[in-house]
Amino acid sequence: MPIFNAAAFVQPDSVAAAFAEINDGDGSVRLVGGGTDVILHSSDRPARLVDLGKLPLTFIETDADGSIRIGATATLTAILEHPELRSYAGGV
Repeated sequence: MPIFNAAAFVQPDSVAAAFAEINDGDGSVRLVGGGTDVILHSSDRPARLVDLGKLPLTFIETDADGSIRIGATATLTAILEHPELRSYAGGV
């Protein structure tokens, strides 16, 4: 399996800066959380990798209407162990 061909790697320090990186590209931007997806879906086309790991997106929140919001960098362990998610839809 080939290693992903990265033209650049950036770590924005705010959500606004991440959107600027996404919108400033030519369509070759790949969002990265842990990196597994980059390896699994590698391409010959160079891409600018935008790492979301430093952004405050690890939240799991319940809104007033009872809906649950999960941040882009919330870990699978946090999701599995979250008490409200564990009881959601019978534990699904």
